[in-house]
Amino acid sequence: MFIESLGPVAAMQRSYRASEGYVVPLALLSLPLFARILWDIGPQHLAAENIVLVNILKNLLIGLATLIQIGALATAYLTIKQGAPASAGNTQAAS
Repeated sequence: MFIESLGPVAAMQRSYRASEGYVVPLALLSLPLFARILWDIGPQHLAAENIVLVNILKNLLIGLATLIQIGALATAYLTIKQGAPASAGNTQAAS
């Protein structure tokens, strides 16, 4: 199920790797994938009292991953808006 989400993440990693001057850590962009993998790991082998705790931890991890990804994308937007260095592959002149 989560294998289908590997495609967009790999595409994002390739595009940001090509623009190495932008401040967008690949690990932060990959966090939602790890949250999705954790979400797919079911609590089948846990005792009943631990299921609620695991579900709370999974929801917190997904929320944290979402906030970190929003922050990383906002940082990328601001970096691009302010003008990235020419060595980053930016073809537009910095304003």
